[in-house]
Amino acid sequence: MSTIKELKQEATELGIQFSPNIGEAKLKDKIDEHYDAQVVPVETVKTPKTNESLEVKMRRAANEVERKARKTRIVTIIDNDSRENNLTTAVTATCACMSFDLGQQLLPLNMPIEVMQGHIDSLKDVFIPHHVKDTNTGTTTIITRPRYTIAFEDMEK
Repeated sequence: MSTIKELKQEATELGIQFSPNIGEAKLKDKIDEHYDAQVVPVETVKTPKTNESLEVKMRRAANEVERKARKTRIVTIIDNDSRENNLTTAVTATCACMSFDLGQQLLPLNMPIEVMQGHIDSLKDVFIPHHVKDTNTGTTTIITRPRYTIAFEDMEK
């Protein structure tokens, strides 16, 4: 998680003006606004020559990924595993990488809840085997299907 000291350093590197006694939330908003203003359509992207080090570029990219992963959505999570869905009432979701860690969350099933996008994405990547019987030959084939259905209650922003 970013501290006010790290946010001030990032804002300074980006050339953002701010008051020395600014709060963490306001500074984070200023940095987000700066990044949002930097979005350029792909057709007009030019590769500027900068003196930024690779480390600064990677940190900026990691900050953007973390910002997107921390956005919250209202969703209903449904367990598609017929072997267990009548027994389970919650699911554990984890989202972490080298740059940040959203932690582990115990999320209730079958009710609208607010969840970070990173946890939603990790649940979308869980698949289970499903046996499909061929009616002509009587043989079965194993395919995979998503373990969880995620119904979005809000509109993506």
